[in-house]
Amino acid sequence: MSSVESSAFIAQLENKTKALKECQKAKQGKESCFGCESFFSCDLRHSYVKAAYDKMCEGEDKGFAF
Repeated sequence: MSSVESSAFIAQLENKTKALKECQKAKQGKESCFGCESFFSCDLRHSYVKAAYDKMCEGEDKGFAF
């Protein structure tokens, strides 16, 4: 994997992390999704989890199902 591809995964995760933290503070005033009425159906949270997994695996499918 090239450093450019790795940087893309890092940037994607940073963007998703920022968006998730903004949502957490706006909806609940804290740094957690627990207690949010959209916890299980939240597209933002799901996209953050996927970005974290992609960064961890550097985009390769490691066979982990969410």
